[in-house]
Amino acid sequence: MQPTGAFYFSAVLAVLALFAVASSSALPTSASIPNVPYFRQDETFSCGAAAFQSLLFHAGRYVKDQKEIVDVLRTSPLGGTIASDISRGTFFSNLSSAQGTVYPAADRATAGWKNYTGGVPGLGLVSYELQPGTCDINAVKQLVAGGHPVLAMLYFYYNSTSTGTLYYFGHFRVIYSYNDNTQTLQAIDPWGRDGVPSIFTYSYSQFCGALGWNYVQASGDKAIGPYWATVVSNWELELKTYRLGGYAVVVADLAFPCPAPLCSAWDNNAASKTFANVSLTLTLPAGAKLTIATPKATINFGTRQSNQRVQAVWVVDLADCGADPGQVSAVAKGFTSGSTIDFYGFPDLVYPGYNWTDAVGTQATASL
Repeated sequence: MQPTGAFYFSAVLAVLALFAVASSSALPTSASIPNVPYFRQDETFSCGAAAFQSLLFHAGRYVKDQKEIVDVLRTSPLGGTIASDISRGTFFSNLSSAQGTVYPAADRATAGWKNYTGGVPGLGLVSYELQPGTCDINAVKQLVAGGHPVLAMLYFYYNSTSTGTLYYFGHFRVIYSYNDNTQTLQAIDPWGRDGVPSIFTYSYSQFCGALGWNYVQASGDKAIGPYWATVVSNWELELKTYRLGGYAVVVADLAFPCPAPLCSAWDNNAASKTFANVSLTLTLPAGAKLTIATPKATINFGTRQSNQRVQAVWVVDLADCGADPGQVSAVAKGFTSGSTIDFYGFPDLVYPGYNWTDAVGTQATASL
């Protein structure tokens, strides 16, 4: 039996669909994330805190005092910052207090960040770790192309002009740009002094070479790396409103994005996160009230995972609002947990590991 015209048409559509998927997944030859802020490290040991400050600011969480960050990340002059504490710091909320003790107690963050603006007050953000096991530069490029600055643990090295000795140790930089034509990556370097540029350029071969991304951080019997990095990817909330006479329908779409290639078969879903007691709470302007069709301002979604989505709908009575009802807002909130490792520094225990639970979330507004 000969294939029918419908068969051929279906086959062509299938091929076109595959081509579209392949084309959309191809990386651009270059990408650069604009407006990633630069912060110079205040101390010789605080490169992790300064790099993390850049990441927070880019995500809209403006923590202004690097001293706060140092103690939240348990940064120490005896060993700098444990890489996994940087990821943990992203989630820091009003349920947590700083565990570091470098600065006086009056300067430490208690019940969340003290000196900040941006984001939902009291709630933390969400981050994901990249640990490919090899120098997967395409994974770094994919994250940058997706608009996510990559905070990476790398080697810092220099040749002493007085002794001729090569010195090297761990360092944190924020990668924000790549270019296949020049075979280079660009990264913010929080040291930015003594001849080290604030924008550091790696060739691809240098990045994957002997003193590049392959730094291994040891703490007691634990090791992090080689090829460790982290990115911020907070929840995304969109509010839409539709007027129906004296009523408005408010639709909230809430997503828990994990940036590709993370949270996929690429890394056996190792980066994926679980969020407990997820909720959406609607706040109405004066005069507006919920109808009997959707009487509850807070809608609960239970436990959710990275890359899932949920939706909520409310019907609002605007009869008492006048010609301009104003704006409606919603806050998304949930909880996630983790733990830190013991921090050993040259060679004694500096800080013991601890378990943590934090509240994370986001917010959005829309006109009625």
